[in-house]
Amino acid sequence: MPVSVPDDLATRYAQGDVVLFAGAGMSQPALPGWSKLLKDMIDWAERESISLDGAESEIRDLIGSNELLLAAHELRTRLKENNFHRFMKSVFRRADLKSTQTHRLLPDMNFAAILTTNYDKIIESAYPGATPFHTQHDYPELSGLARGHGFAIVKVHGDIDRADSIVLGTEDYRKAMYANSSFRTFLTAVFKTQTVLFAGCSLTDPDLLVFLEELKFESAGFAGPHYALMRTHGMNRLKRKNFEDSYGIRILGDDILEDYPDIAGFLRSLKSATPRSPIATPVRATVPEEEARDIRGLLEAMGHRILDEKAANGCIYFLGDFKSGPQIKSVLTCYSNHVPRAAELEALHQSMQTYRMDECILLTRENPPAEIASAARALGIGTYTREEFIGRLADFRPYREKLRADYDKDGIEPLFVPLKIREERAGETSAAELDLDRFIDAFLAAPDVNHLSLLGDFGTGKSWFCRRLAARLAAGTGRIPIAIALRDYSRAYDIEQVLTDALPNRFGVALAAGYKTIRRLNDEGRLLLIFDGFDEMERRASDFRTAQVNFSEIAKLISPRAKILLTCRTAFFRHRTEEEEVLERNRNARVLSGDEVIDLAGRPECKVAHLSEFDDEQIAQALRKLAPEDWKAVLDRIRALPNIQDLAHRPVLLNMIAKTLPAIAHGEDLNLASLYEKYTEDLLLQRVETIPVAERRFFVQELAWEMQTTALLSMPFSAFYERVKVHFGVKDDPNTAAFLDRDLRTQSYLVRDGAGNYRFAHKSMMEYFVAKKLAPLLECGEAPNIPLTDAIVSFVHHLLKSEHHYERQEKDGMVFVPAGQFIYGMESESNLRVASIEEGFWIDRFPVTNEQFLKFLEECGNKEEGGVEWLAHERSNIEKSGYENHPVTGVSWYGAAAYAKWAGKRLPTEQEWEKAARGIDGRRYPWGEEFSSEKCNTSESDIGGTTEVGKYGNGSRSPYGADEMAGNVFDWTTSKYKEEEEWIVLRGGSWVGFHDDAACPYRYSINPGYRNFGIGFRCART
Repeated sequence: MPVSVPDDLATRYAQGDVVLFAGAGMSQPALPGWSKLLKDMIDWAERESISLDGAESEIRDLIGSNELLLAAHELRTRLKENNFHRFMKSVFRRADLKSTQTHRLLPDMNFAAILTTNYDKIIESAYPGATPFHTQHDYPELSGLARGHGFAIVKVHGDIDRADSIVLGTEDYRKAMYANSSFRTFLTAVFKTQTVLFAGCSLTDPDLLVFLEELKFESAGFAGPHYALMRTHGMNRLKRKNFEDSYGIRILGDDILEDYPDIAGFLRSLKSATPRSPIATPVRATVPEEEARDIRGLLEAMGHRILDEKAANGCIYFLGDFKSGPQIKSVLTCYSNHVPRAAELEALHQSMQTYRMDECILLTRENPPAEIASAARALGIGTYTREEFIGRLADFRPYREKLRADYDKDGIEPLFVPLKIREERAGETSAAELDLDRFIDAFLAAPDVNHLSLLGDFGTGKSWFCRRLAARLAAGTGRIPIAIALRDYSRAYDIEQVLTDALPNRFGVALAAGYKTIRRLNDEGRLLLIFDGFDEMERRASDFRTAQVNFSEIAKLISPRAKILLTCRTAFFRHRTEEEEVLERNRNARVLSGDEVIDLAGRPECKVAHLSEFDDEQIAQALRKLAPEDWKAVLDRIRALPNIQDLAHRPVLLNMIAKTLPAIAHGEDLNLASLYEKYTEDLLLQRVETIPVAERRFFVQELAWEMQTTALLSMPFSAFYERVKVHFGVKDDPNTAAFLDRDLRTQSYLVRDGAGNYRFAHKSMMEYFVAKKLAPLLECGEAPNIPLTDAIVSFVHHLLKSEHHYERQEKDGMVFVPAGQFIYGMESESNLRVASIEEGFWIDRFPVTNEQFLKFLEECGNKEEGGVEWLAHERSNIEKSGYENHPVTGVSWYGAAAYAKWAGKRLPTEQEWEKAARGIDGRRYPWGEEFSSEKCNTSESDIGGTTEVGKYGNGSRSPYGADEMAGNVFDWTTSKYKEEEEWIVLRGGSWVGFHDDAACPYRYSINPGYRNFGIGFRCART
């Protein structure tokens, strides 16, 4: 007998919410079923004289006992990949394979997408040639499809023409379901948001069933129902019920027929089915369409699945169902934009009874009169205003209480010092200093600002501030703070996945409709979304493309009433404002392309603020809390030490200083690395020694190195335990292993989160240990190319500056730079790495001067090249008395290259220039980490022009003895900013620019024909 189409499936299909999952049965009898395919594979191997290692009989036994996954795995392994793909193509790439009547029905069906386990091209052949199809490896295409971005065919077990994608056998299934997180995310989205119709599938894949069972549990039973058109001969009522209870799948089939049911006939019935519509025929609606969409969205956010919608008599009616405990209840909702009358309530009650609804809801624009509300309650009708209904979306009270309790438990408030920020203001070169708490209150009250990026260097208090802000808001009745530490999430994420994981799983907030509920609350202005540590996500430091994707995911949450706070280290999260302030002074300069920065320009809804380091008042305030008994003595001692004052301006470092001050000798050269050395050593010595200090230190260093090189900033408990067993050689001694494991993970370096993952208590601590290992490797030229951060580089500089000896050689006005490794680039340029110069070279100690260039002009003249003259101005400008020893300016790249050739030299590459400027240790300026206007000529010096070369003396020189490598004039190099472009890199900054331009790793680029008063050059020679 024909299989009937359930009303619910017909309704979902009419709405375009059904995904077809086509199995092997769809292509039979043209192609073999799974069992026959494996038998044919054995026969083919025998014909081709391919050995199966004598396992033919055992594999046939596996097939006979329906152990098909294991049989497939053994066959694929023994055939080897080349033979396996030859066989598969001989079966699924036959020229005579053509679409059947069933396949030809599909293009006219209203499916949201088609998923198929079939390797063949039969389904695709029925569709127009431009129809997109993907395999399980095609992410982000699958991500877009999961959000309803167009129709596509998805081959979940791979495509016959893409050998790497074919899934056949136990190992292949496990990789597809568990190793491919992007694919799993896609499947999760499909099964949570769509109704899936299986056709021609046996549903025996155990991993798929486990996945569906987990999904049904995670979604509190609301995923589905899905449907399976399959063989049902011999399937009893209990087995059908188990499928629905365990996997959310309702079985459809012809119980009499022993083979697959008529798929084509069922598809025709589905196409022509009329959805159930128990609501009366509509008359002219008076509810505006926009208002109706709003209420529909609100119901869906509440977890209602809308099956039908009608407008009548000035109201709009929604028929749907929702999950209530273990049951699915039907509900009739009426929205009225006028005060309902008693007769309308009676009619609504009658409809509820007529169509056997479990619940009836009346929504009104405003509060109805008391007598109407009372009459509705008497009839069993729940009455709410729109605002009251929004309040029912989720119960955040337990979450608010937990936020406060956790904050109090961690003891942050007694030590917290209010922070200050520098707010960037358009058109102003300086920033205003503001109290951060007041600034945040103004941000929350501002109707036209939705997103705030709070930037600060490491240790400036971003995370503590976020926790304090969340706890403060949790104690009130305003916006609900949703505080999410992004370090808990992977290198590329889906914002929907992050939020639905955080709220129900981590915070225990029940969400009837998952992400729809969150999104609705966000759009209604009920939430403050706090994303802390954008830079601390598990990612490689050079992967800026990932950062863009992640930021765009967060930006999706921006809506007129939303509020989003994002914190990040300054060096990682760049924006246009700073560049535009620099480029305003030079209209001809090139604006960097959009794939190199996260662009906030032209987005008034997005604000950026920079956290200020502690000022003297805040330092004193913090010390009162850290050392209440003798804070004045501590402050006096800090001020008395030569190098500690600067370090004290960051909260995390000030805390370290306060705790280690007794061990700090007067007059000691304390820097970032030595402070961490003392602090971490102090933590080691505070413990009862169960593991020798050196061994403990080495283990932690290796752990930090592994986390940095793998870009995984946390480690599961089980993996941590395995590291301990291997490192200490106690694989066969579980008691000792457990003891050592407990000892190490309770060390103060590490913390454990609620999910059981271990990470360093502060990311900078991990970066310090990475630098401890990297520094000696770099010095001996054996450093691997691992992901770096500016913080790691800063540690490396301080570790090496007193250890590494730079030999200075000077000859004929040039200094020598040896071959070898060095730290190159900077985090915000996405080019920070260990680089290498293969051959030593000489570079001019000073930029080329007016006097030197004049001699060149006298011999060669001012010629034109590249469409421009070598020199921009008249010779008289470089002949001015008293300016002979100033750097020559206004020279195009062509002119600089011509001079270098005339002098028997060349221009340096930018890597050569950078090594000559900063040595091997990654210092920011030629003389060290901190900028000084006393050591170079930049805008801060307020000189207003070039200065004579050599003015700043030995204290400003680079490690190899080169002068003027910061400020005065930019130097031309031979390097292109991008290989495909003509723009040439300039290095070193100038008297026109600010100190950031003068940093050794800063890259500026310009047309090679450009000439101005801030550009000069120096030469090199191999």
